[in-house]
Amino acid sequence: MGLTTYSALDEAQRMFGLLCKEAEELGLPSSLAHVKGHIVFKSDFNRVYFPIPLNETETASALKELEGCVALHF
Repeated sequence: MGLTTYSALDEAQRMFGLLCKEAEELGLPSSLAHVKGHIVFKSDFNRVYFPIPLNETETASALKELEGCVALHF
């Protein structure tokens, strides 16, 4: 079995997708579904910042992107 390489960018993108998928339940604009495919996370450092079992950096990135998307629609 091969070793899987962890990508903080892929995880942030995945979390953002989950937040958009649950937009209605979270009280967020339904228009997020339309912009979800246009959001791309970029970084020169695509590794874990803090050696902890929680995805704090990835979660913060996804939430900040969500915040930006919501701000565009108001």
